Amino acid sequence: MKTHKIGWHMPTGATGMSGATWDVIATVPPVAVIFQPGEAVSSGDIWRVLEINPQCHIFARAYYLPSDDEADLRAYIQRCKEIVTGWGFIPEGQRHLQIFNEQNMPHTTAPGHPRDQWEGFGPDLAAMERFNQWFCTAYDEIKAANPTWKVAFPPLTPGNLDAYFHTDPIGEPYYMHGPEAAKDSLTEEEIAASILSGPCREALTRADEYLAHIYVLNDAEHQMHEPWAGLRFAQYAKFLPRPMDVWITELGIGHPTSNWSRYFDLLSEDDHAYVRGTCIWKLGETIRSAGDPIVQELKRYYNALPDVTPPGPAPPPEPTELTELPEQGQPVQVRGRIGLHWRNDHNSRDIDLSGATAAEAECVRVMGFTNAIVGPKLKESGIEIVVRLWDGRFSPNHIVPPQDFADAVAPQIEAWQPFTDLFEMHNEPNHMTGLEGWGDSDNHARSFTEWFDEAYDLLRARFPTAKLGFPGLAIPHRDLEWLLICRPAIEKADWLACHVYWQNPTYREGNHLSDDWGRRWVHYRTAYPEKVLYLTEIGNSNSHILGHVMDWSKVSQEYVEWSDDFISSSGVEAGQQVMLAGACFYLISAPQTEWEGFSLVTESGHFRDPILALGQMERPPLLAEVEAEPSPPPPEPGPETPA
Repeated sequence: MKTHKIGWHMPTGATGMSGATWDVIATVPPVAVIFQPGEAVSSGDIWRVLEINPQCHIFARAYYLPSDDEADLRAYIQRCKEIVTGWGFIPEGQRHLQIFNEQNMPHTTAPGHPRDQWEGFGPDLAAMERFNQWFCTAYDEIKAANPTWKVAFPPLTPGNLDAYFHTDPIGEPYYMHGPEAAKDSLTEEEIAASILSGPCREALTRADEYLAHIYVLNDAEHQMHEPWAGLRFAQYAKFLPRPMDVWITELGIGHPTSNWSRYFDLLSEDDHAYVRGTCIWKLGETIRSAGDPIVQELKRYYNALPDVTPPGPAPPPEPTELTELPEQGQPVQVRGRIGLHWRNDHNSRDIDLSGATAAEAECVRVMGFTNAIVGPKLKESGIEIVVRLWDGRFSPNHIVPPQDFADAVAPQIEAWQPFTDLFEMHNEPNHMTGLEGWGDSDNHARSFTEWFDEAYDLLRARFPTAKLGFPGLAIPHRDLEWLLICRPAIEKADWLACHVYWQNPTYREGNHLSDDWGRRWVHYRTAYPEKVLYLTEIGNSNSHILGHVMDWSKVSQEYVEWSDDFISSSGVEAGQQVMLAGACFYLISAPQTEWEGFSLVTESGHFRDPILALGQMERPPLLAEVEAEPSPPPPEPGPETPA
């Protein structure tokens, strides 16, 4: 992965996301993007951005149409609250909301204009005070609705009383400071006084971070270094009540294109470390394709940056002792199993069995509808089986009632129970599209908790020896929020499933070993350290992202590195419970073309690289015999008893 500050302003209005736009994003993966919900960019587009760069910071800008009406403010706040409660698939720590925009711009336009073209309150004291009040009201209500979002102080347009610069009015209040700072030479005491007297001090104090707009279009090579132009954000930062992150959410730099690289070098200097990233204006308008000279210059700059090794994995929770220790000499599992998701079909193929053997699969996850005739062969090979209970009647806005679900999957349990006792109840109910009946919202999580509770009881009464697992959740479709909301159901379940996917567009990002992607199970273990965890779907999903290449030789390396990490994280001593019990790479094969990009054994019977790579990797023993308790030493001889 690379450390940089290049991001993109997404299209607005009716422009939409074109293939050329996605080419730009794939060419220079952004550290940040800003967009307007409800316009050209959809939730699916943001999800796709996160697949290109899972660490990307997402700025939602709620458009504000100028108004003096309190009712319009109430409607605006409600719209902002809907954003922070409805876009929860964005990873926590990467969620940002911009309320209002360029508040120092005039509130009126030329006569005859159909409506105000600016979002501003105006460049006068009354406007500053009104903005301060409205920002504070909106901030408090939005944070109450969802405190995990950072709410930013919105960007000021250069000029219009944003902050004092030479030739501006002296002794006047500005959006960034009070009148004490409106002069050329300032002492530290005068800066402190101007912060306290600033008309927007309360808003600046509340804000979680600061946004800025920077445009340097004339004599850019010189002006990008000037405090009133390219470094205008540094003048703003002088008057922040406390240190905070700064993001440049609109950036424009004039020709030549090499000025872009020079400007990002400037932002990389230690003095500007608080500038976390930028959003270049703008895709679909100024920037139209990956062939644009600016994009090509940034591509050269980006590719020349060194790769940075992601932080190492956190230590896993301590294993628990087995409640019932097996008899002496009996082998027990001492690390997690490495395996495969079985063929997505009703019937298995001999070539898949050969593939499982070649990969030395130690576990498989099978679909409940798969013919259990393959069960004896899998069990004879020492392969542990997890069955995904499947009911194909789930769809958006349609949930199969618990009783109907239990009746539908009962034959699947009956067919597979001779070979396993592990059954996963349903699959990815939190998927944002609703394809499994629910969605990703809090209410959906609460509804599924109730559904699982009832379905579990029905199946437990019918199959008392079955181990019923809480299903794997789609990531990052607010799965971590679901983990908390669904706690009653997860604690009731006999075990917990987890799905793990990642994308490494250039195979240098290292996301397969990131705690938010390839090691996402870390969050599950932290939330439920006493719950046995099976990773029932794992893998690189580059194939599902336009413009990403599935390089099977590099995927093989990822799978081996991932497996090494999983094995080392799951290992225990005999007599301890293996909490990371198994992991199934998705998937061995499928007749459906949509899964061809995941299949490790092709329909023509060809083994892709990961099959042999997994089979050839070194693994420590899976099983170890329980050692006998050491015999107590004989008692020390005591004094002889006299005859």
